Amino acid sequence: MIVSPTALTRKKTPAVYLFFFFLSFYLLTNAGGYKSGDESFMRFIAKRIADHGEAGISVLNIGDKKNVFHNEEWIQGVDGKFYIKWGIGQSLIEAPFFFVSRIVTLVLKQGKNPMAVRILEMLILFACPSAVSALGVTMLFLLCQRIGYNNRTSLTLGLFYGLLTMAWPYSKSMMSEPTLTVAILGSVYSMFCYSSQKEGRYLFLSGVCCGFAIIIKVVSAILLPLVPIYLLVVSPRSGKIRTVQDIMIWFLFPVVLFCGAQLAYNEIRYGSWLSFGYSLGRDAFGFRTPLYVGLWGYFLSPGKSFFLYNPIAVLGLVGLGRFFSWRRAETLFFLVLCGLFVFIHAKWWAWAGDWAWGPRFLLVLTPFLILPCGMIVENWPRASPLTKTAIVIFMGLSFSVQVLGVFVHPFSFIHARTVVLNHLVGQSLVNWGAYSREYIENAIVNFSPMFSHIVGNFWLFKHMLFSYDLWVDAPWTVLGNTPLPAIPMVLGNRTVPDWWPVAFPLLFPGSNLWIWPLATANALVTALFGFRLSRILRSMREPDTAV
Repeated sequence: MIVSPTALTRKKTPAVYLFFFFLSFYLLTNAGGYKSGDESFMRFIAKRIADHGEAGISVLNIGDKKNVFHNEEWIQGVDGKFYIKWGIGQSLIEAPFFFVSRIVTLVLKQGKNPMAVRILEMLILFACPSAVSALGVTMLFLLCQRIGYNNRTSLTLGLFYGLLTMAWPYSKSMMSEPTLTVAILGSVYSMFCYSSQKEGRYLFLSGVCCGFAIIIKVVSAILLPLVPIYLLVVSPRSGKIRTVQDIMIWFLFPVVLFCGAQLAYNEIRYGSWLSFGYSLGRDAFGFRTPLYVGLWGYFLSPGKSFFLYNPIAVLGLVGLGRFFSWRRAETLFFLVLCGLFVFIHAKWWAWAGDWAWGPRFLLVLTPFLILPCGMIVENWPRASPLTKTAIVIFMGLSFSVQVLGVFVHPFSFIHARTVVLNHLVGQSLVNWGAYSREYIENAIVNFSPMFSHIVGNFWLFKHMLFSYDLWVDAPWTVLGNTPLPAIPMVLGNRTVPDWWPVAFPLLFPGSNLWIWPLATANALVTALFGFRLSRILRSMREPDTAV
């Protein structure tokens, strides 16, 4: 049954247990090491902020990293220092974790032990995406309550989101998308709090979250007009003047501060307030992808379809009609928000967001497409056996897909696939123009099932369970033999789990003396919170206050 929003202030305990369960669970299943790519640059700046209190670096301070200075990732600012093109938000989130690792190293007196310093830094930094993702699950639970779902349905949807969607694999990623998702969720949740309670503090918090989302990724500015429009639409005629005043005072004030900080950061980096760093290198290709290509890729391609990587979201589509009948204004708000993110990114030259697991740019959509699943959850006692079977199948598929994304290193298959693609594409496309090569590679990767990341990770996962000739069942064997270099997290014919209790002893021999006891303690804490959550879920058999 669906509950009245006035009943949602009760039973706050589930949110606490939900957060700590997923925090410990995501920590337990986290990665076996740092990853390269975009996140390595943001991580480098986070470390710089923690150690030196600045986001710029000089060539002299980075030694042999001098060769990475080119116009695609780095730019020399007006102050002579070098800055990355990405927003500063993700680095600001990670910087405190670097700072804590320095304190822990100092307290434990491990400063002269490079291996211990490195392991401690990794473990503490891995807590960053784990905590952010766990916060996202908790925010979705609270949003479900705020909308009007009862506690049992809200908790179920939180578990759906945390275990059956890309949120789980991305709890191991230090890309900006998990943080961006939480920032947008926070803004939306606070907006709903204000719409029902009319307290300015909620609107202020919504503005803070929206502003922080903008300094993570400037594309988040699409949320800026949606919040005021929604609040004005749902406000009664007599309260619209007050709503406008509150928006101007409470919402726009923090947004203006964050936007001002972003514009000042642009001025320092590029000498222009309106230069955001996405007009250099390959990003100069801009929004050149035909819209229908990006949309086909996001929803129908074997390589990047949103529903292939989040099968549980199909249930959200099934429940969308009933959700619209119940919450029309909210449904339209979610659809517009999701639609804007989809259409903008579908036009981007790198719409697929590689190297990444699934459609990285659409991670933001996931919680909002899980919300309508509540209609399916509410109808479970009355569903036919066939319907229940179909729901369980979708849940099993979703969990299996996430397992492939969690326990196989995200770059293992991509690394091997890239070598094959280089042989297929060759250099003949260079004369077609710079964008043609990027587009053709993208098309082969994302529109051919044999190069799908899910197919590739399934291949490597088999070799995690069984040891036999790695290349005998490679997805592209029909194309012939291709000499391949060493693949990350693959030893001989065996795939090594991208899991710190296994990978750390391989990277740092001798660490298994304390890594496995630490992992066991982590598992026990996860089991404790999981047991408590299961008891809470069982106690919620009866609905809360019905509408």
